[in-house]
Amino acid sequence: MRERVPQLVAQSKFTQWLEIVRLNDGRFHVIRRGAAPMFLCASDSMLVSGPFADLLRERCASSADFVPAAVVQIATGESWPSYFECRPHHEITPEEWRNHNIVGDRLWHWGSTSLLVSPDLIDQIETHTWSASLRFLPEPDVWYYAGE
Repeated sequence: MRERVPQLVAQSKFTQWLEIVRLNDGRFHVIRRGAAPMFLCASDSMLVSGPFADLLRERCASSADFVPAAVVQIATGESWPSYFECRPHHEITPEEWRNHNIVGDRLWHWGSTSLLVSPDLIDQIETHTWSASLRFLPEPDVWYYAGE
């Protein structure tokens, strides 16, 4: 049984993923090539792929806004069209984390680049084959190391 607390969404550790930065014009530029994951972080943003965004909108539309995001590699002209910037409405901090006994489909942010989801929402995510590129971290002390 999964612990009934919000869990941090992170990319799988075993694949070389795209890395992005936000440009002044609002687009996201690919600074390191790799596989296109379901979840991407820039220094101030979280992006989710189309299928992941669809599931989050379906399950918890009132918890976040999803804004179409332009992901490009300027030098080559390549683009990755199916990303959305995920902007959860509610923030949770590691200190508040333990006080939650979460039931239902919910999501939060911590800072501008950490997405947290409820255990019930993880159960829904894990029914999809694309969820293999994600991992869920239940302990606040590992939130700081999610990118390693």
